[in-house]
Amino acid sequence: MEEIHDEAYRDEIGLLTQDDMAFIHETLGRDLLSVEEFNAALASETLRAQILDSPALLDALRKKGRDLCVSEYFYFTTVVRQVMLTAGLEAPGYTENVTASIVRMAGMRRKLLERSDSSARYAPVDLRVLVEDGMYGSSLKISCRMPPYEMVLEGFLADAEAFSKKSAALSAKGTDAGGK
Repeated sequence: MEEIHDEAYRDEIGLLTQDDMAFIHETLGRDLLSVEEFNAALASETLRAQILDSPALLDALRKKGRDLCVSEYFYFTTVVRQVMLTAGLEAPGYTENVTASIVRMAGMRRKLLERSDSSARYAPVDLRVLVEDGMYGSSLKISCRMPPYEMVLEGFLADAEAFSKKSAALSAKGTDAGGK
C-alpha cells in the first residue's frame, strides 16, 4: 500500500494517524484521488473540513465493526462531528472540545475497567445534543454516556450564528479489539 503522510493533518487535540488517513482515503475516494492528491486536499483547511464532515465516514466506521483499525481520536471525532452537524452546530470548536472530553473519558474508562470489558477497541457512547430557546437566549446541553461514566456540558451559546436550532442523538456501540 502506498504510504500516506502521517503529518498531513494536525490540530491542538490530536493527529490523524496513518491508519486514519488510509481509512478516509479508501472510504471517500481511493478510485478518485491518488495519495498525493489526497494529502494535498487534507492540507487545505476548507477541503479538509469537507472531507472530515462527510457522513460516509461514520457509515463506514459502523460497517467495519471488528475490522476497524483507526485511532480512538478519529473514531470519536467522526461520531461527535456528525451529531454536531445534525444538531446544526457547525463551528468546529464544539466538536474539538467535546471530542477531547470524550477521549479523556474513554481513557479513564479503560483504566477503571481493567477486566474483560477493557478489550473493547472503541468504548460505547451515547451522545445527545439539545439546543433550546429560552427566555434569556439559546441554551446548549450536550450529554455523553459511556458506562460507567456520564458527562453533561451545559451553557448558553456564545455564537448564535454557529448553529441552527435542532437536536441530535447518536449511540455508537463499542467494538472488540481488532487491529491494534
